[in-house]
Amino acid sequence: MKGVSLAQRGGRPVWLMAFLAALLAGGVWSKPPVMVKQIRLWSGSVEAQLFIDLSTAARWKVFSLVEPHRVVIDIDQGQLETSLPTPTEGGWLRGMRSGHPTPGVLRLVVDLDRKAQIDPVLLPPVGGHGYRLLIALRTKAARLSTPKIPSSRDYLVVIDPGHGGDDPGAIGAQGTQEKWVALKIARRLFRMVNSEPGMRALLTRSRDHYISLRARRSIASEKDAMVFVSIHADAFDRASASGTSVYALSRRGATSALAARLAKAENAADLAGGVSIKDRSPDVAEAMLDMSLDRQIEQSRQLGAAVLAMLARVGKRHSVRVEQASFAVLKAPQVPSVLVESGYITNLEEESKLRSVLYREQIAGAILGGIKHYCWDQPECPLPPERKVHVVQAGESLSLIGARYSIGVNQLKGKNGLTSDLIRVGQRLRLP
Repeated sequence: MKGVSLAQRGGRPVWLMAFLAALLAGGVWSKPPVMVKQIRLWSGSVEAQLFIDLSTAARWKVFSLVEPHRVVIDIDQGQLETSLPTPTEGGWLRGMRSGHPTPGVLRLVVDLDRKAQIDPVLLPPVGGHGYRLLIALRTKAARLSTPKIPSSRDYLVVIDPGHGGDDPGAIGAQGTQEKWVALKIARRLFRMVNSEPGMRALLTRSRDHYISLRARRSIASEKDAMVFVSIHADAFDRASASGTSVYALSRRGATSALAARLAKAENAADLAGGVSIKDRSPDVAEAMLDMSLDRQIEQSRQLGAAVLAMLARVGKRHSVRVEQASFAVLKAPQVPSVLVESGYITNLEEESKLRSVLYREQIAGAILGGIKHYCWDQPECPLPPERKVHVVQAGESLSLIGARYSIGVNQLKGKNGLTSDLIRVGQRLRLP
């Protein structure tokens, strides 16, 4: 049409071409950037979780490549404003790097030394966290050149420190986090078990990373554990609540409102930890699993009663019976399993005790004593009879030894004719 002053190029108005060019370049009507605020990495021997904190929800994709093995995470409109984490030296995660393969796309690459299964999910804001992109990785364990073959007589105890990683658990008035209390008690129990003739311990986690509830109980089943003990520190909206408790599994409802509340809170740990919004693994075997738990539950109640009796030597018990509820972490088939609440972290006095090395030693010693008494009550217990002598190990003191056996230092000194607190490694101390 003549007389029109609108310039054209190839049949398209110049202004439209400029608009499209600006749009593609991130100008007119471009999406706001998605800031990658923090990246956290936790890795174990076969599992790893990569948490990517985002400023808002984002479009993303995750895929794997081989030769070499790597996982690629693309975030649309992503901008990196944090440093990249460094994987543990010598692990199967070899490194991490970033780049921009195309304009407007942030690419994160995790280098691996073997193939891994990938389970990615964008987590909505929950528990004080904003949007998080979680990349859960799982691989097969690498073969060791000189594997340690445990004795068939070893009485394997799987110790599970509750929570970890993005899931701190309960938090006390002094800022004490349940995940650290549980880990420190678990480490002390681990050391004690491994010092006992005929016993061996395995930790579900040995540092601050999260493991799903299903994975925790699977470790006990896959390793043919004799018992499974999950360690926690309870919380309540009433600060006066105090004392230790022991819980076993129930398939027929909780034995108390408190047990039901606690089970609900602990079963929600996967959401807080970010490993899954729902248990994404196939649930086909769950019904058959439940049918196999009746005998396990009865043995768990016996184990719980033995542990609870030993905890009575340490101090107040919140409940004098083994409570029961539907704890997901305790559903390890054929493995007697209990959950021990070492005290109320929301009670100021008990929080201070849980921060004490001696109190944690007492709790660990009571749990060990309960495990041994449970075993001795079984017809084919492989453990030697209760010993009346303690052999001093490196790093021990009379106060620690007394805490372990719930006896006083003066009792120990009197029984062994000691006039001072000095002891030496290898010294044999008779126990009252």
